[in-house]
Amino acid sequence: MTRGPGALPRARARPLLFARDAALQAAKAMLVAAGLSLCVLAVAQRMTEVERSRTYHERYGDEWPFDSPYNYHDPRDIARKEADLLAMTDMHKRYNAWVRFSQELLTPNMTKKGVQVEELPRDVARKLYKFLHDGMERGKVHREKASEKNTSIIACGMSDSGELVYPSLLDMPKWFRHEIAEALQPIHEQWCNCKLKYAAFYGVRVYHDGCTLACHLDRVETHVVSSVIHIADDILEPWPIEIKDHFGRFQAVNLAAGEMLHYESAKLVHCRGTKLNGSWHANAYIHYTPVDWQQTRNETQISVAPFWQYKGAPLNGSQTDNDAFAMLNGTSPGSPEREQMIVDIVRRQRDRRG
Repeated sequence: MTRGPGALPRARARPLLFARDAALQAAKAMLVAAGLSLCVLAVAQRMTEVERSRTYHERYGDEWPFDSPYNYHDPRDIARKEADLLAMTDMHKRYNAWVRFSQELLTPNMTKKGVQVEELPRDVARKLYKFLHDGMERGKVHREKASEKNTSIIACGMSDSGELVYPSLLDMPKWFRHEIAEALQPIHEQWCNCKLKYAAFYGVRVYHDGCTLACHLDRVETHVVSSVIHIADDILEPWPIEIKDHFGRFQAVNLAAGEMLHYESAKLVHCRGTKLNGSWHANAYIHYTPVDWQQTRNETQISVAPFWQYKGAPLNGSQTDNDAFAMLNGTSPGSPEREQMIVDIVRRQRDRRG
């Protein structure tokens, strides 16, 4: 049965439930051939790997994890993540995964919990619901085409011809996007206790039976204070959003029609690992940026460990091996000794900050 905003829940917020962990995916960093120590990274300055590594040491010294006041993860989880990253054999995917993890640790948090469920204002909920169903009745909903982003993040199964199937889109006029963004901005400013500027509004995206959404982070420059807006659905069972909190623990949230999930989408990994079971599920996505926000992807890339390419092979004198030898201090990633080393590093950092 189709669910709409006719009978919205009265509670302003609902509890979140813990969910299983999931593999991180998706990013856009470009890396030259696997294993090269002089690879050129896709940063604004076209910095070589040697230059990037030198900048890391100038900024963070000779230890990893780097010191960040926004790193709330258990150091043992960080040690396990490091071992998982260095075990990846595809160097392009390894680098992208390092960038994502560095973004988690480096990006400032805007709220205490990072997530909150809230009702949409009723007039906004009804406008979005009417826009969606008018568009569906008039045949304006169209299938998304394959792109770099949706090929790696969104999929709804395979067609009879063996091609990937993607969600559908109902394009929203610019004036309508701005009207909704203006109405919701004070609510988001109250949630983060900060002044915001509008950044982006995506949707309406209509997901179909079998759709999943891979774990990812959003753009660190602009997608800082965000919301998933659930407009309506026709599903047989809940389709939870899985989101990692500030402490690295995945939680699951089921939104009712007419609710929105506030979340820090550039810092908190999010996904939908469960296949959608039903006909369709329609959402929109809104993003704001603090007016004084200065975080960039370039800064995130600089914070990637200088030894990210280390393969555990005998030392051959490369810069990567020199960094690995110095920063791992003779320990092996995944070993109890390396785990204890990371625990000690993070504790010292936190003690220094008080």
